[in-house]
Amino acid sequence: MHLIIDVGNTTTNISVFSEDRIISSLTFLTPKNGDFDNEKEEIIKTFSEYEIDDIYVSSVVPSVNNSLNELLNIIFNKNIILLNHQHIKTM
Repeated sequence: MHLIIDVGNTTTNISVFSEDRIISSLTFLTPKNGDFDNEKEEIIKTFSEYEIDDIYVSSVVPSVNNSLNELLNIIFNKNIILLNHQHIKTM
């Protein structure tokens, strides 16, 4: 299963995908200070039952990337794959 995270200026969306289906998802306000401590328990509660193989993050808020990576590493013992323009195939 894949944990997919979209960090936007206003909200952060996290979803677990199995093949091409969303299994579970969570949305919360993106912390302005880059601190995800308030969301940690909800993330654990929502996603800890899933065996996560990979974690992919798309973020337009670079200031939160390090703290998010640290949190996800603690919860899932995995580093994130930070997606950027180089991951998009040219059409």
